[in-house]
Amino acid sequence: MPIVLDLILPLFGVVLAGFAAAKTRLFGEAMNQGLSRFVFGFAIPLALFRALARAELPAEVPWDFLLSYFGGALFVCLVAALVARLLFGAKGDAQAIIGMGASYSNNVLLGVPLVLLAFGDQASLPLFLIIAAHALTFFSGISIWIEAARAGAVRLDRLPQMLLSASLQNPVMIGLMAGLAWNLVGLPLWKPLDDFVRLIGSAGVPCALFALGASLAGYGLRGSLGQTALMVTLKLIAFPAVFWLLAVPVFALPPLYVQVGVLLAALPTGINAYVFAARYQVAEAPMAGAIFLSTALSFVTLSLLLGWIS
Repeated sequence: MPIVLDLILPLFGVVLAGFAAAKTRLFGEAMNQGLSRFVFGFAIPLALFRALARAELPAEVPWDFLLSYFGGALFVCLVAALVARLLFGAKGDAQAIIGMGASYSNNVLLGVPLVLLAFGDQASLPLFLIIAAHALTFFSGISIWIEAARAGAVRLDRLPQMLLSASLQNPVMIGLMAGLAWNLVGLPLWKPLDDFVRLIGSAGVPCALFALGASLAGYGLRGSLGQTALMVTLKLIAFPAVFWLLAVPVFALPPLYVQVGVLLAALPTGINAYVFAARYQVAEAPMAGAIFLSTALSFVTLSLLLGWIS
């Protein structure tokens, strides 16, 4: 447990520092926007590029790992939507948003630094696989669900173009794909280039955590606490449990893949879930509460989980 606290306390200490700086207005919104652009546009993409360019790739794609994670996410998402309908009378579009809040993890801002610090560069491959498919599956699936629930026209023929366009405009995805391409070509990283990428990429972990804390300062517990509690409970407890049941008894995944997957599944709700809620103007208040509360409670749940893993 002391080793776990040595990892968790500094991470959440930086998050808390960002939260306090934003709350006391020592770190304004414009400053956080600039820091976030640096994190997402440069530091995190370069850190992921370097990790993946140096990773040892498997002979084939571990589909059982992806099925364990995204199958678990789909199950939890549908359970959240069903409970929201039965208990809170949520309509179709609200069901989709609540389902996303219960199954969409904060994989970039919190997941990348936590996984790389906990398991090292050897975890970059399973981390890459989840991040690469995470946004594509959730963003497209939730969009189609909401549009269909609102009886709008769903242009499935344009979906591949939309996904490709979204990937090429996402620096994190560009960093992942560039690192994979570099690895497949088999080129070594020229030392000056490797040092350059390492220097900028090393700033990604603390800056991402500080930006996360500053972003959380704008959220809080408001609106429907019942829907918030539903999302937080399923996200922090049910999702990692379902993933483990699929990964270990069903597919017998390698230990590293189990550890990375269960840790990613146990992360708090990702901020992009609120972006979706705001975009469609549905379930915004409970989603903001879910992001804030799940992040606060994850200090305890992730500490216990890392203690169990170690």
